[in-house]
Parts: sequence; structure tokens; C-alpha cells
Amino acid sequence: MPISGLILSLEAAVEVDDLVAELSQDPHLDVGVPQGRRLPVVLDTTDAQEDRQLWDWIRERSGVFHIDVSFIHFDEPGAGRSAGLPNQENEPT
Repeated sequence: MPISGLILSLEAAVEVDDLVAELSQDPHLDVGVPQGRRLPVVLDTTDAQEDRQLWDWIRERSGVFHIDVSFIHFDEPGAGRSAGLPNQENEPT
């Protein structure tokens, strides 16, 4: 499950509120508060293919001229258990 933290750089002529509304329609996106012409966005997708499709869709949005990557995390189910980390479901409370 890729999780990507992005900063979108926006063109001066873009209606930021319209872009935020458009991006917010996708359930895989968490859109932050615009900071001038920069917009923080988090993508949480199920696999690399869906992640790539969403990146491409964002790039195609009118007013987005650049995407900076803040972080990318690939969450692999069960990875912690194979590393010898405790299973939180079985830990005493």
C-alpha cells in the first residue's frame, strides 16, 4: 500500500478552491490546507499501479505545474512480523 506525501505547486491563474474540491472527490486523496500556491496532498492507494494512475491524474489537473515528493512509504502487510516484531493483536493490554 503506497502512501505518498506530495506538495503540488500551482499556477498563479488556478482557482485553488476549485482544485481542492476536485481533488477531494477522490477517496484515496487527503488534501491539506493551501499555503499560497502550494498544496499538500497525501495519496493512500492499494498498489503501485493505482498509485501511478493517481499521480498521472493529478498531473493532468489544470493549474498543477509541478509535484514535489515529501515522502513515500510502501506498507507491506505482515512485514513487521517477519522482522521479529511483536504482533500487536496478541500483546497484553
